[in-house]
Amino acid sequence: MYTKTYLRMARYILLLLAVLCLVISCSGDDGNKGDDGNKKPEIPIDVDKPPMADKPIQMWIDAHANFSRFATKEAIKSSLEKMKATGFNEIYVDVKPGIGYALYDSDILPQLRRSGIRMIREQVNKMPPEERAKISKAEIDKNLDAFVQMQYPEFLMSQIRDAMLYNDFFVAKSPEERQSLEKNIGDQFDLKEVPAMVKEFQLRDTAELKQYLQNELGSSLEREKMQWVRSMIAFEWSKFAVDSASNECTHDEMMEFYTANKDKFTSKTRAQWQELFVSFSNHKSEEEARMKMAWMGNQVANGLPFEDIAKKNSDGFTASKGGLWDWTQRGSLASQELEDAVFTQPVGVLSTKILRTDKGLHLIRVVKRAESTTVPFIEAQVTIREQIRRQRRQKNEQEYFAELQRKYPTIVLKERIDFNLERQSL
Repeated sequence: MYTKTYLRMARYILLLLAVLCLVISCSGDDGNKGDDGNKKPEIPIDVDKPPMADKPIQMWIDAHANFSRFATKEAIKSSLEKMKATGFNEIYVDVKPGIGYALYDSDILPQLRRSGIRMIREQVNKMPPEERAKISKAEIDKNLDAFVQMQYPEFLMSQIRDAMLYNDFFVAKSPEERQSLEKNIGDQFDLKEVPAMVKEFQLRDTAELKQYLQNELGSSLEREKMQWVRSMIAFEWSKFAVDSASNECTHDEMMEFYTANKDKFTSKTRAQWQELFVSFSNHKSEEEARMKMAWMGNQVANGLPFEDIAKKNSDGFTASKGGLWDWTQRGSLASQELEDAVFTQPVGVLSTKILRTDKGLHLIRVVKRAESTTVPFIEAQVTIREQIRRQRRQKNEQEYFAELQRKYPTIVLKERIDFNLERQSL
């Protein structure tokens, strides 16, 4: 009985599902018709879509780790072609790490490394032989890298300064004058600098020097000569441009300077003196300290040498030197009472009064005293002339280089590397 009932229910459910499917199908067909009752055209599935941009596939090339791979143009070209074939479409090349080398042709870094090598060699040569033997090449390279990184900004600015000076010289002189001067300075380089460099790097001859410059400094003898010639010209041109306007100095200018700066030509009163000192911190009470001081004073008054008493009994810093203080200028002592005694007490006489300061008790004896003196104008003229020239030269130099910067604008591109930035690399 129950089985027949379930069968009838199953047939009924299947019938309902068939009707429902038919309704949905008809509804879908109507949806494909337009307002006029006609069937809408189907959308083709093969319509061309706009091309999607390639996803960046980046490679970062570290200069320090790839100097050997990027030593020649052929090697660079081959490496870049391989990267492109592999699928990389963005390549970032670190061309100048802070170690004194560069993947590009640099005029500055070889000179800076040479300065660093010279400085390190001088330091190493001053070490005892046993310590010198412990220094490894890796340690020397590390110190050289640190030197280059620290000195590079200042060295770069000096090179820019020399370049501006050379440009000014180049514009001011005729081709014949330039060639003549550059040849004369170049001959001096060949005659003096080349042998000095051979000796500096502990080499045998010029051929070894050329190889050393190329392998160790990334430079050449021709480049070193060019840089040396230009730096010498820059130095001489700076002296010509600045010093020539600084030499003239009239009598009235010197007298005006002397009057305005009289204190610079006046020496303060000064004195050499000896001291017996008893520190409060070394005694149980001030009374005990005073008794010791009185005893030392009596010993000196009775004829015993001041130096011997000070060495054996004084608490002062100068006790080992017999209590002697070297030349002391007036106004330099912290205690006014002690200063008054040093600069008013008769020379060679032991003070009769025990002097008290915050730290202890004192007895003094003035050994020598030089009173305040003023150098006469006639004796100060040489110094005055030099000081005026120095001040004028500084002013002229500032004005001259401001003019050079206006004539030859310089742009320094400063790199900022974020070492925390995530980069894709091999």
